[in-house]
Amino acid sequence: MPIHDCPLLAVMPVLRRDEHGEVAFTSITWFTDLDAVRAFAGDDYERAVVEEPARAALGRWDERVIHHEVAVHVQ
Repeated sequence: MPIHDCPLLAVMPVLRRDEHGEVAFTSITWFTDLDAVRAFAGDDYERAVVEEPARAALGRWDERVIHHEVAVHVQ
């Protein structure tokens, strides 16, 4: 399922940074809970899900991802 079609995704900012002559992007996906991550990414939910258009545009990407829980939300 494409990420933009995932009903369990709350927010997904994409950060950009110039780094050593390249541009690095970091996406932070906020899912409702870990079950939502599994529903999107499958059983191996720490394997990066990189859709084909992104693969075509990017020179490289991390194969593995890490997950965190929000400890404090400050506004």
